[in-house]
Amino acid sequence: MFFVKLVLCLMIPTERTVKSISHFGHFLLFAFNRGQKVSEVTKDICAVYGQYSITERTVQNWFTRFKHGYFNPNDAPRSGRPINIDKNQLGVLLKENSHQICRQLGEKMKCVLTTIS
Repeated sequence: MFFVKLVLCLMIPTERTVKSISHFGHFLLFAFNRGQKVSEVTKDICAVYGQYSITERTVQNWFTRFKHGYFNPNDAPRSGRPINIDKNQLGVLLKENSHQICRQLGEKMKCVLTTIS
């Protein structure tokens, strides 16, 4: 019954806001398991959340993840090095002088410019 209500909810043409694309994960998994087409799913979501809320390419990417066995409806972890700076120290430095450039902050915190920016 929950899934029927979810699908019916998607047919109401009102615009709502979503903080992150990962909020669509559960619906995308449901739609994938039902065998819905990417274009149908995109159209349904955009009808409720607005024209630019999700693209067909994004839905394709999620469906590919599900197809390969990754069924976690949350966003996938990102690659890259985690940030290892003391955010409290950065906050103190910014309170002292909010007009510092990232290069100066990086020198004071002994890290590279891109970590700060």
